[in-house]
Amino acid sequence: IGARRRGRRILVNKSAKVLIVDDEPDMLTVVSMMLKIWGYESVCAQSGTEALEKLKAEKPYLILLDLALPDMTGDEVCRRVKTSPVTSSVPVIIISAARERLIARAKSCGADDWILKPYEPSHLFEKLKPFLPPAKEFGGSMNMEKLRPGYIKQKKELLKKIRSDIQSGDIESVRYIAHKMSGSGAMYGFDDISRIGADMEDAAAAKNIYGIRRCYAELKKTLSGLCEKFPTKNKKAGKKKN
Repeated sequence: IGARRRGRRILVNKSAKVLIVDDEPDMLTVVSMMLKIWGYESVCAQSGTEALEKLKAEKPYLILLDLALPDMTGDEVCRRVKTSPVTSSVPVIIISAARERLIARAKSCGADDWILKPYEPSHLFEKLKPFLPPAKEFGGSMNMEKLRPGYIKQKKELLKKIRSDIQSGDIESVRYIAHKMSGSGAMYGFDDISRIGADMEDAAAAKNIYGIRRCYAELKKTLSGLCEKFPTKNKKAGKKKN
């Protein structure tokens, strides 16, 4: 049994590779896990430059592309993909937490589809179906419990960076961090983190220092509570001394 994509026959039993482009490791981890459950391979890139290099080397069937990248925008990456005769047929799905102008930006750069972060796994699955060979039926168990303590620990460590940026007046850095957090929190089951991230991003965009500080305090309190609920396991615990 096979499926057709742009005139080319694809064997169902051949794993399709997806290039995930996002500079946030938390997002790469959770999306890679989703794809693995559904029977797809994945390769990751954390910058636009790395994405273009891996596009050439890995030849993926599809690209999941975040708009906010450290070296160039996702829009620019998508335009380069779509204007090259070699890669123009590779589907690109824009993934972003940017609530405003997402659809307009996706259409402008030639993307095939788009999805707003955070999203449900079933939503991503439906977005992939038109472009990839048939996979396993939607389902499978994502063991998020193992990933949540690490996510919380990383975000608590990120508080130091946010505090430093507030003190130095680097509001753009605060906005960027908050934007990323607004997209990843709910993916791990932490809706409050996504909400606080979105509020902090809005405050930073408005250069509202009071609002930023208020969000920072709320984030700190929220993460402290989550650290107690999802403690990081100590691998050395339980070992007997000789």
